Amino acid sequence: MAIGMLSPSFEQATKDDAPTLVAIEAQIGNIKTYGRPLTLEAALEEIGSAKFYLIKMDSLIVGTAAYRIRPDSTAYLSNIAVIPAFRGQGIGRAAMR
Repeated sequence: MAIGMLSPSFEQATKDDAPTLVAIEAQIGNIKTYGRPLTLEAALEEIGSAKFYLIKMDSLIVGTAAYRIRPDSTAYLSNIAVIPAFRGQGIGRAAMR
């Protein structure tokens, strides 16, 4: 799916990306609709326990997506979040594909 002239890319997050994840969460966090932003410790745990991806447009990180495989082999989508300035461009929809 093309967003404007660019398509989002997905890069699996590593523990080195935890501070970036915390910074993104601070921009996205709305306790009523999204929940509390992750702390550094929680970000490290999330990256270690889920398939966690940074969503990029060109080289700019614009969001995150994460899922887990359950014991019954189904997927549990635990996170899709897009920085407010990039919402409405189909980035979250692209992450679902």
